[in-house]
Amino acid sequence: TVKYKDNNQPVKRGYAKALKYKYQTGEIETVDSVSILSDGTYTFTGMPRGDTLYIMYYPPADTLDFVPGYYVSTTDWQQAAKIIPLQNLNNTNGQVDRINNSINPYTISGKAFQNGSLDEAPAPLKNAVIYVLQGSVYKNYGITNSNGEYIAANLPPGTYTLTAHRIGFAPVIQNVTITNSNLQNINFNFGSPIGIEVISSEVPGRFSLGQNYPNPFNPVTNIKFSVPKTGVVKLTVFDAAGRETAVLFNGELSAGTYNYDFDASQLASGIYFYKLEAGEFTQTKK
Repeated sequence: TVKYKDNNQPVKRGYAKALKYKYQTGEIETVDSVSILSDGTYTFTGMPRGDTLYIMYYPPADTLDFVPGYYVSTTDWQQAAKIIPLQNLNNTNGQVDRINNSINPYTISGKAFQNGSLDEAPAPLKNAVIYVLQGSVYKNYGITNSNGEYIAANLPPGTYTLTAHRIGFAPVIQNVTITNSNLQNINFNFGSPIGIEVISSEVPGRFSLGQNYPNPFNPVTNIKFSVPKTGVVKLTVFDAAGRETAVLFNGELSAGTYNYDFDASQLASGIYFYKLEAGEFTQTKK
């Protein structure tokens, strides 16, 4: 079921999507999309076994109901609970943030971009969600199309915080003020994707986990690894006592060689171990 955060009542309209992020291309694939029924329930019937997926809830088009949100209860993809279907999953219950607004005359519009390859100009970024807030209250949102364009409508005059989220990228925030006209060209440059970087798409002969470099480091180090076939890959960090301190990556990757820049600025100085798991392969280094 899907419920509103503010009163725990079921969402009566909308739809749920199962999304898969493709790290090699930065694209978001919709694996399944279903309606949310009048009692707040939803059921996916075509979920692929073993994929790492995000569930996202969307309101009906052109309504001031709730803002798009991820399972379990967040608008930030980095805080979302990912699912890996290995069997039927029940009680995947989520909550969404209600829009507190009415029909008003003004709009905010613009584009979202990501860094281009090498010397190429910034490229349009699809499926970014721009949330429009006053304080902690959501007033509306916009979602970018294939040209990177978005529009958030029905806004009264006032000062707003625009928080833009997109799977694979760090959030971008701007503050704007509407006086007596629409705001145009309020653009967002998301820069480059965070996390995994594809070094080579050539198929390596075997699994491998390289030694991090530099080592020792402060605070960022690079971890290189190779996978010879498509599958779910997990890269985790543990402290000297064997406690898991960070999950750097947990998702499906195609065959290839990858880099991960690990920022340990939030961890205490000391000795840590990192482990790569992929199918039956496991390797740990210090």
